[in-house]
Amino acid sequence: MFATGSDLFESGVDNLGSYSHLYLKVVVKYLRGGSGSPIDYDPADVATLFHELLHHAQYISTVAGISYLDDLISIWNNARGSIESGGDAVVLGLISDARDRFNNFSDNNKNFDGGFFSDIDVEILDFDGSQINLDPITIEALLDGEAVLINFGINEFFESSAYVIERLFREKVGLPDERGRVPSVPYKIAEAIARYFDPCCSDSRLVMMLLTAMLHASPHQAFVKIAIDLSSVDWTDLETRANLEATALEMFRSNQEWAEERVSNIRNAFRLEDPHFGNLVVDLFRYAELFFQRRSLSPMLELDFLDELNSVNYASKVAEFSDLFGGVLIFKEKETEISRELEVEEALSLGTKKGVFHDLHKLEVFQASIHFALMHVCVKDEVVSVSLPNNVSPCPLLSSCCHKNKELNTVICSSHPWLHPQASDGSVDCAYQIAAYGFDLSNAGSSS
Repeated sequence: MFATGSDLFESGVDNLGSYSHLYLKVVVKYLRGGSGSPIDYDPADVATLFHELLHHAQYISTVAGISYLDDLISIWNNARGSIESGGDAVVLGLISDARDRFNNFSDNNKNFDGGFFSDIDVEILDFDGSQINLDPITIEALLDGEAVLINFGINEFFESSAYVIERLFREKVGLPDERGRVPSVPYKIAEAIARYFDPCCSDSRLVMMLLTAMLHASPHQAFVKIAIDLSSVDWTDLETRANLEATALEMFRSNQEWAEERVSNIRNAFRLEDPHFGNLVVDLFRYAELFFQRRSLSPMLELDFLDELNSVNYASKVAEFSDLFGGVLIFKEKETEISRELEVEEALSLGTKKGVFHDLHKLEVFQASIHFALMHVCVKDEVVSVSLPNNVSPCPLLSSCCHKNKELNTVICSSHPWLHPQASDGSVDCAYQIAAYGFDLSNAGSSS
């Protein structure tokens, strides 16, 4: 079975922040010292928030991120179609293919718990930069003095990118250097690779390399190729920027038609009016295409953001950065005296109120819809099948939902949310009821 929301968030319970690319959800543990708006809060907490916003941008404005979203919606669509068709082999094959691509966005180093590179002496063992390859690259490195094999895939590339940019954010706003506390895997892999090929690689050049690679369908593979290519030239940072911006523009042009096709396919798949789910999906891909185009106009967007940052304007700049990607709802853990067992979250708005990411109801239905679809997909011995859910899995909205169902039917919400009564009226039903209703093909074209 696919990882669901509860699985994805377990590893982040004790962290200061997390991002679920499955649900497009930003969660932070603390926003201290504020007066109601996230931009008023403690700079260290804003730095954590900024790290998660970087992940959000990665999944809604890059080739790899848009491809991931495309597979996500494909699984939802084909899972419901498989139930209708009785398990058609072609449909199951599409789900299986999407699942294989999905796995490339997972943590490729689950066996590592902390640890630091002893030096930057890494060896690339299986790099192939000649084609699109989503498989992780295996590198050999010294971790705490011991030779180990580490995988560098899309997940590690995204984490490395967000870490480097957050580290520079912290420096610009005068926060303490936390590098000694941040484990090398996954956060410092890209930096180690870059400085293995060029020990004098500046932070600015490192960010340029990361942002350029981000416009490639296999960003981790592209990053290694860029690192190798730059090691053989003697360019200043200004020359490096000019050349990498040209490379980034070339990557954008090679993927522009592909991005347009994704949006067109989504529009065709959701032709019928669906105010709860389908309309949001269409808007999501329309915005993603716009954000992708924005990167072609400003390939070094995050680097320019850092150049303009200081200890006075950091809060407003983070809000502006969020605006560039449609704003966002931030879920902050909320202290409660009632229950210490269930985490409670409150949603805070950041950035433009007109974007796709500010409609809490639609986002809740989206998250519940994805969860419900994945609960139908089973994998045994690498064979995919689709059947009615029979496992225990809490509603992905459990920590933030305020619907009366949570109070009246907590057991169902925390174990089998699809067992709530069928939706009757969208104005009174919870998000999961609406998601389950919309998943049923017999209800296509109608709204609860």
